[in-house]
Amino acid sequence: QLAEHKGVDLLLTAFQQLAPCSAEVRIHGPLDQDPAHARHLRQLAGPGVHFLATFPPEEMAAVLAQIDVLVIPSRWYENSPLVLLYALATHTPVVVSRVEGLTEFLEEGRNGFSFERGSAEDLARVLSRFLADPGLGRRLSATTTYDRTTALMAADLVPVYQEARDRKSTRLNS
Repeated sequence: QLAEHKGVDLLLTAFQQLAPCSAEVRIHGPLDQDPAHARHLRQLAGPGVHFLATFPPEEMAAVLAQIDVLVIPSRWYENSPLVLLYALATHTPVVVSRVEGLTEFLEEGRNGFSFERGSAEDLARVLSRFLADPGLGRRLSATTTYDRTTALMAADLVPVYQEARDRKSTRLNS
């Protein structure tokens, strides 16, 4: 989403604070979702910022393979977004806002970094680490993982449903 609460403007503002470099920002999302906000984002964008279309979920791994680090600059509390889990599963390091729903998956300095929610200055500080140390993304990629498969998650849920079913059955038989 290119909605205000997602904090894309923070990323663009942070990117402007970095010394001119060969880095680029790729933003995927529907520009027609909120045209006024999209115009604002385009005004903030400078050299090296590319607005790209959305893509089908089955292309997620291919899109993530093209980037060094995924930035999730949310202003609001997330609920373990799939893009974060996909990034970790594909060994893509992350930079996330310090908000619940994101930081639970972060091992600071092992699979990415966090920054103060709502702070473009702190985000710029974190991003500058990648520019100062060009091998940082590659090293983090080696220690970035997410081993929870859908089968494991389903296996965790089956007993919960069985217990609920058994309780309902017990109540009906009483």
